[in-house]
Amino acid sequence: MPFSEEDKALVKNLHLFKGYGSRRLLSEFPGKKLHKGGLDVLLRKLCETGSTSRRPGSGRPKRARTEENVNVVYRVSQKK
Repeated sequence: MPFSEEDKALVKNLHLFKGYGSRRLLSEFPGKKLHKGGLDVLLRKLCETGSTSRRPGSGRPKRARTEENVNVVYRVSQKK
């Protein structure tokens, strides 16, 4: 499960201001369903970029189904 924005802000502040690592965060918040691997990835991203938000360009590309492309495909299929 992805981290909520509230969890990301909490992790960021505790890591930056108190130096908490993933193990300390797990012991401080046993009620939250956090995983060490997920926290490690989030902390690595925080150290590399200074932010916990998604990197630009990451994820699946936007759909290419525009009105123009639909019309082109329709015209090509009609010629056959």
